[in-house]
Amino acid sequence: MKSYLFALLLLCPCLSFAQEAPTNLRVGLHPAPPYCVLGKEGNWNGMTVELWRHVTDQENVNFEWVDLDDEEAVEDALVRGDIDVALSTDLSARLMDSARFVQHHYMTTLGVAKPHSRNLIKILRNIFSLQFLYIILSLCVLLAIVGTLVYFMERKDNDEQFGGDRSLIEGIGSGFWWAGVTMTTIGYGDKAPLTLGGRIVAMLWMLIAMAVSASLTAAVVSAIGAKDSVRFPQDLQDKKVAVVEYSPTAEFMKQRGYSFQTEPTTQDALNALRDGDYDIVVGDVTAMRYATDRSGVKTTISATNSAPVAHAIMVGKNVGSYDRINSRVTAFILTPTWRDILKEYSGDE
Repeated sequence: MKSYLFALLLLCPCLSFAQEAPTNLRVGLHPAPPYCVLGKEGNWNGMTVELWRHVTDQENVNFEWVDLDDEEAVEDALVRGDIDVALSTDLSARLMDSARFVQHHYMTTLGVAKPHSRNLIKILRNIFSLQFLYIILSLCVLLAIVGTLVYFMERKDNDEQFGGDRSLIEGIGSGFWWAGVTMTTIGYGDKAPLTLGGRIVAMLWMLIAMAVSASLTAAVVSAIGAKDSVRFPQDLQDKKVAVVEYSPTAEFMKQRGYSFQTEPTTQDALNALRDGDYDIVVGDVTAMRYATDRSGVKTTISATNSAPVAHAIMVGKNVGSYDRINSRVTAFILTPTWRDILKEYSGDE
């Protein structure tokens, strides 16, 4: 008898959930990869869809998809009561009076996409920039200083390599050459200090040159790629910027007074960026990386620290099963299965 009672107690949560849940939950969603992905045959997949399926499968909850056009349509349907659950929504304050958010299952942030610009012409244009010229001039001054020191140390006792019949300019030129090949570790061996003073200068220069070489490499890379980096939001000025309409990004940009144009989807925005219609696309960094990986559109995408977005399922206030759904979602996002789903759709480990 006790064993039967114990089994009944274990089944109570599931039974209560089944009794609380409507016969058929109406679940509203719209195409928003990688959260909700509409396949060619009309089937739904994606990060949030997989989460919802796992939760409802465990509890034997019946539901039907309600396909909607965009985020705004999903939110409006939830407010009107046309759907019971909304997927792929951000934590929007305007919905707080009409629905309840389930524990958020994914955090992302704004990203900035620019056309991929690693072609030879653009690299050469960046190399022959004022920044690169300043680097070269500074390096030449440093080599001239070290070369002059070595020349004056060596000109009397090292005639063959630095002194002799050489003029002042030729002698300093020999020192300049030696300083250059020493810094780059090429070391032809055609010139080498012989005096104590010269060797002290050489030893100090070799130690300093290691730091100079590392700094030079970083400065050259920075100069070559300087125009590919984007400072957000400073670089939005005087640029043609695209965002996805009815998205948290559009709301963020609107509130801060940034000018922009809208595209229906992330993929549409990236395609227009590739075609030269825009200079920059601002949007959900995870969504842009997902679209880029699957479409082959070549872009340079960088994340920002602005406007973090928490994705969460929303449940209408008239749906009595909110607590059970919230509990199941919270438990599932801590499992290895959820980490595998994240890795598949977002690349997160």
